[in-house]
Amino acid sequence: MIFSPENPSPRDQAQELAWQAMEHVHRDDERAAQICHKALDIYPDCVDALHMLADIESQWQRDFVIGVKKAIEAGRRELGEEFFRENKGYFWGIIETRPFMRAMGALAEALADNEYHLDEAIAIHEEMLELNPGDNQGIRYGLLGCYLARKQYYKAQTLLDQYPDEASAFFLWGKVLLDYATKGEGKAAKTLQEARKENPHVEQYFFPRKRKPRERLGYYSPGNESEAIACAQLLHVAWKAHSPARKWLQQVCATQE
Repeated sequence: MIFSPENPSPRDQAQELAWQAMEHVHRDDERAAQICHKALDIYPDCVDALHMLADIESQWQRDFVIGVKKAIEAGRRELGEEFFRENKGYFWGIIETRPFMRAMGALAEALADNEYHLDEAIAIHEEMLELNPGDNQGIRYGLLGCYLARKQYYKAQTLLDQYPDEASAFFLWGKVLLDYATKGEGKAAKTLQEARKENPHVEQYFFPRKRKPRERLGYYSPGNESEAIACAQLLHVAWKAHSPARKWLQQVCATQE
């Protein structure tokens, strides 16, 4: 699967076009779509092209899910079952897997936004962590939100324990909710102090103070509001499933203003 500039295969040609299309996405979607369709004419299983078209051409979330699933199916065909077996455990380290992993991450996020699709979202998150435990994509954050939304507290704690050196706002704000649900207000209040120290902006998005953007953030900086938005986007379904915890957090915030 090594790209050969002298004698490119149809797959290589399509991937080169997909990279070109990425430069136009969200700036000139019509041009990006044209390039993607050209790539698919050359190689119908070009995962990045299928993924981008799902993003560009879908008006509704369900259409995006259908489209990105086609990209994932193409990725599974292209890589093959034997490749998955042989390379499980360090998937992201192999460049050829990244289109597939990007599509899987997009599907996991889309499904996690809907409480009726949480079980499917969990399965995808879990498969991704099995393929790549180092988790270069930050899949563990969305999985934590899914576990908490499903009130699978043991699995949530196991996930936290799997990354013992993790001290991100995502894990800390998830742990506030987990501690509230399993250990009560006292323990949650202590964890809340840690979470606020890491990023004090997150709580504003868990109840109607600030509205989080509909689109996922591509980049964020630790400790600032962009991270808070990303954190709320991944954990909002979990907090929504725990009304007493949200009321408690709102009361704590009100008394400290």
